[in-house]
Amino acid sequence: MLRTAHRAPQRAFSQCVNRRKSLDPTSLAFAFDIDGVLVRGKRALDHGRQAIQHLNSVKVPYILLTNGGGKTERARTEELSRLLETDIPEHILVQSHTPIRSLFDPDVLVDRLDGKGKRHRRVLVVGGAANSCAEVAKSYGYKDVVTPSQIYAACRAIWPFSQLTEEQLLKIPERQMWTFRAGPGAIPEPPDNVAIDGILVFTDPRDWGLDAQVVLDYLRSDRGLLGTISDGAHVPIFFCNDDLVFANDYAQPRLGNGAFREMVKSLYRRLSGGTELVDTVIGKPYKTTYDYAAKVLADRRAELHGNGLPPLDPDRIYMVGDNPASDITGGRAYGWHTILVRTGVFRDGQYTADANIISDSVSDAVNYGMSRE
Repeated sequence: MLRTAHRAPQRAFSQCVNRRKSLDPTSLAFAFDIDGVLVRGKRALDHGRQAIQHLNSVKVPYILLTNGGGKTERARTEELSRLLETDIPEHILVQSHTPIRSLFDPDVLVDRLDGKGKRHRRVLVVGGAANSCAEVAKSYGYKDVVTPSQIYAACRAIWPFSQLTEEQLLKIPERQMWTFRAGPGAIPEPPDNVAIDGILVFTDPRDWGLDAQVVLDYLRSDRGLLGTISDGAHVPIFFCNDDLVFANDYAQPRLGNGAFREMVKSLYRRLSGGTELVDTVIGKPYKTTYDYAAKVLADRRAELHGNGLPPLDPDRIYMVGDNPASDITGGRAYGWHTILVRTGVFRDGQYTADANIISDSVSDAVNYGMSRE
């Protein structure tokens, strides 16, 4: 039966801490979602700040496991360290796209030869603000990266409804790397060197119309050559983060990257005469991401307390999240103890994905985990 941890008095967190000074910090560990658990929008939740600061002080291992992304791991942990007022090491953060840097070799994912025998490995990277996701991809080893905004800067007709201003276009890196030639009837035709070998949708797009149009143009192209149409197999596409909705400062959840994926899939099916899109998805709740996260957590535990420790009982690894479809479903499938909090997407009376317990806040969740030791 589902249990609920009710809100305790404000001093209960420190009281629980004091009562458990003899706690063995190697006996348990936590994996925290970020948005809706530790922070909401651009502000830290008080309970999140308290919980993380305490776990740091007693050296209980934890990782941050989020379907968010769009920034390098260093940039995101620097931001979180400021918000939570404590040090968050870069290597304990697992964003939706973090596993890509070890799961996929850039030299294997995409590999083609141009007419001169020169090898290319180019990916279209989608999502995030400005050029941030392109920088993430480059940090993972992808040297040849193109974005929808770069293509738009070269040919405005590709999506005439974009709201990108001239000032914004001037800030786009390598915006003049292509020249679209005038075809029959003065219709712009893309140059051959705008071909790609794969698509990486890292996080929520900022311009859904432009990004969807460019992604679909490439998916329907002949071997990734923009401006062509093929009835054959499409270039590989990877979606990081399948969250349909996420929590921010608004009262109700907002559409996320999972909604963008559903839109692309539906449009591809309609445009291709019923053919289904074949894609690869990583992030929560998928096992690939939990395998990666488990390794990061084990490494963090060894870093804090040394090698040679016996493996943790999965029931003593606490997945704390606000989204039943990703945090709880994924955690339960992996055998972890799941705690659903009320500070984000989830509302009482909604689907719980059979969470082990529901808590009012992340500090209540930490208290609960410690009370079981």
